[in-house]
Amino acid sequence: HIIKIPKKGDLSNCDNYRSITLLPIPGKVFNRVLLNRMKDCVDAQLRDQQAGFRKDRSCTDQIATLRITVEQSIGWNSSLHQLD
Repeated sequence: HIIKIPKKGDLSNCDNYRSITLLPIPGKVFNRVLLNRMKDCVDAQLRDQQAGFRKDRSCTDQIATLRITVEQSIGWNSSLHQLD
């Protein structure tokens, strides 16, 4: 179910509405059960260095490491390349 919530402005203009989706309770329960079953399996496939959007992890260490690496590269006047 999609519910439209009016914003300020001309209500005859569709852009002046915000949509929210209301999920039925059985669907929410199913989604939670599925998430709980998949979480450990997916977590096992990810590298330890992957911290974004993972429970009890933070990107702070990765950002600090990247900053140190960039600063060292600048200090050593060397090239730095990033691979995705």
